Amino acid sequence: MRSDRGAVLGMTKMGNRGMAFTLALMTLVVGSLTAYSLLFMARSQAKIAQRWTGQVRARYLAEAGAVIAMQKLTANPDYPAGCPVGGQGTTTEAVDLTGNGVDNSDPRVTVVVTNCGAGRSHTIKATATY
Repeated sequence: MRSDRGAVLGMTKMGNRGMAFTLALMTLVVGSLTAYSLLFMARSQAKIAQRWTGQVRARYLAEAGAVIAMQKLTANPDYPAGCPVGGQGTTTEAVDLTGNGVDNSDPRVTVVVTNCGAGRSHTIKATATY
């Protein structure tokens, strides 16, 4: 007499195949969700890095504009041209990023100088746009 242990335990050949399919499907779903979450995180990190890079670039451009304004104020106390004494003057300066001289592709910095022509005490505000 032959005993069919699989039938006693309720596991026939068809039942084993169904379990393997279910396990494979669950593994595929878990792997897909893991891959999607990693892709989403990588894309989010790239966006954060891009935004941070833009902020850093704008800050350094504004600082460069302020330095240009300080140099021009040192050379000419009436900078920017047409600024009333004790008033406020605005000008736009180009910042050379490539070292090949200022051209139309270089970013612009708006410089506002207050207290024009009133000695050596000025307030400089630089705003970068690119």
